[in-house]
Amino acid sequence: AAMVQINFDAAKYCESRSAFSSTIQFLRKGLDLLDDEEKWVNNFELSFEMTELLAKMEFINGNLDESKIANKEIFIRAKNTEMKIKALVLDIEMHSASCDFSGVIRTTRIVLRYFGI
Repeated sequence: AAMVQINFDAAKYCESRSAFSSTIQFLRKGLDLLDDEEKWVNNFELSFEMTELLAKMEFINGNLDESKIANKEIFIRAKNTEMKIKALVLDIEMHSASCDFSGVIRTTRIVLRYFGI
């Protein structure tokens, strides 16, 4: 897991420098170092943070399909409402960027249900 953390640290550094393609490369490399059990059982927090950042970076880079894949994984793996809402907010941003306003409304309604509205 040490190499995974090194890749995550490098990704965060690249993000801070707006080097989003490099950020994606470091995140993918780090996540690839873990098998599924290591990723989601033994290193949940790190894997979740890395996958969440990957979804955001893919979105910023215009890779909506890749962003949706990563975002779906963080939604499915989320352990609590706050984590799920983070994924839903990114989903709203993706729908908005695609001018899919019915998708924005649909996802916003899901978020509101989490708040009991």
